[in-house]
Order: sequence, then C-alpha cells, then structure tokens
Amino acid sequence: MTHANAPTGYAYHVTDVSPYVLSCFHGNPSPDLAGQASKFSPLRPPGTPMPSTNMTLETSATALAIGGTSTMRWENASRIYQIRYTRTAAACWTFEFQTDGVITATSPYCRTR
Repeated sequence: MTHANAPTGYAYHVTDVSPYVLSCFHGNPSPDLAGQASKFSPLRPPGTPMPSTNMTLETSATALAIGGTSTMRWENASRIYQIRYTRTAAACWTFEFQTDGVITATSPYCRTR
C-alpha cells in the first residue's frame, strides 16, 4: 500500500490499539533516510513551554463517561487558565478554554480510526 506522504520505499503503520507498532522492524533503510524529514512539516510550529504553577487535573470515572466533564487548571503570571473537556459521545469531546473564568474558545473533537 502506498501513501502520498510516506517516505519513498517504506512506511511505518501504527494502530490506535495495543501493540500500536510492530514489535520488530527489519529491512534496508533508504540511502536518503536523513533527507526524508525535509518532506514534512510539523503539525504545529514549535513554541516555548508556558511556565505554570498549581497545575491540577480534576477527573473521575464519572467525569470521563459520556456527559461528564474534566478540568485541567493552571496559573501563570497571576492568571488562571482552564481547559474543560466534556465527553459528548463514545469518541467525541467538546473542549472549552477559559482565562480568568472567561470562555475564550470552544472546540469539538472526535477521534477517528
């Protein structure tokens, strides 16, 4: 099987269930192995990690069930940030981003297989 974004000659295939990747690899790597990375761009640009304090994650089995909400909270420079994520279906969540108690964005996400 060929994939448009796969390096020429080989590709690694992974799954979202254990064991995720093959337990062993074998073969002859491409002579241009070092140059393969230049074909791809990162999913997002690299950034500087935000220093934070008092990071907490409030969750439970009930919060992780459909309809439940978990909250990750942290502080930075006297501001309070939160990401609240509510499970809306078996593989879907709604993320709510807050700064100092004010909703700044929401984003739905569904895992695809």
